[in-house]
Formats: sequence, C-alpha cells, structure tokens
Amino acid sequence: MEIENRRILVLGGAGLVGQAVCRELIEEKASELIIASLFKAEADEFVGALRREYPNARTKLTSEGGNIFVREDFKFLSREQI
Repeated sequence: MEIENRRILVLGGAGLVGQAVCRELIEEKASELIIASLFKAEADEFVGALRREYPNARTKLTSEGGNIFVREDFKFLSREQI
C-alpha cells in the first residue's frame, strides 16, 4: 500500500498497537496522521510525544477524541450517562 503523501486516520491511535502503527506511518512519510482516541487528552499527549520523538518529520499530526460509535452529541459522555 502506498502511504507516502496520504492522510490517514488511526482509530485507537493512543493505545499500544495504535502507537506502533503511528510510528510506522511517520517513517513511511504519511502527509497527515489523525490520531483518534476515546479520550482526547490521551491523543493530545501522544501527539506531543511524537513531535518530540520525530522533530524533523514532515507528517502533520492531529488529535481527535470521543466515542465514534454514538452520535456527535454524545461522543464525550460515558455509557452510564448515555
């Protein structure tokens, strides 16, 4: 698969497997990684770590958070709140 110059969404990107995938995608020169996690703070933290780890990478890093399995209005609510 051709990765270079592609925008890629990584669901669960802040998890252990997702982190490994993101690192490989940076090495493959993706143009943008959208790192999605249930908790935005986790995605933000990992994006910061990647920026420190790959200071010269040309890959744009974006973090997103929320539950993708519910409507937009509910994406930051817990199961109990829904």
